[in-house]
Amino acid sequence: PGSQARTNSGMFGVSAPEGATPAARLDQALASFEQIALIKVDAENLGPEILASGQTLLARDRPVIAVEAANDERRRALHALLDPHGYRETGRYCWTPTWLWFPS
Repeated sequence: PGSQARTNSGMFGVSAPEGATPAARLDQALASFEQIALIKVDAENLGPEILASGQTLLARDRPVIAVEAANDERRRALHALLDPHGYRETGRYCWTPTWLWFPS
């Protein structure tokens, strides 16, 4: 029995030296999925900005979030974004601080 989990399709990305790659807001990239249970963001400290592009998804699905925040400024930005949605930070993991957030 395989997992029912879906992973990034690889259809979305950003501009790179090799050429343009399609990019999309998180809400747009994941709109076709019925239920998102977990989001992991590891994007060179752009976690708050990426999650901010998924406001509809956060409100609709209330996924568990694992997101990198390498310094206090980035961590405060995550709190400013996720606290109003009723998320609580539950722990730090990984070499580069990656924070786990659960919806209340």
